[in-house]
Amino acid sequence: MKGAPARANVRGWPDPHLHMHCFAFSATYDETEQQWKALDIEPLKRNAPYWQAVYHQRLGAVAEGSGSQG
Repeated sequence: MKGAPARANVRGWPDPHLHMHCFAFSATYDETEQQWKALDIEPLKRNAPYWQAVYHQRLGAVAEGSGSQG
């Protein structure tokens, strides 16, 4: 699976709530058949609350390590 994180940034607008977006491509490479295939994202979507909690925990750790207060 391939993806790309991007920090939200609107040109000319200060963002009081720093946040990220992650763009996931609905494709995976099958080594056996040597071809790209559509990705089944149902398990990822079903477990979204878990992955959101993981993200928030990691983001909090980074913010805490940078001296951010909130």
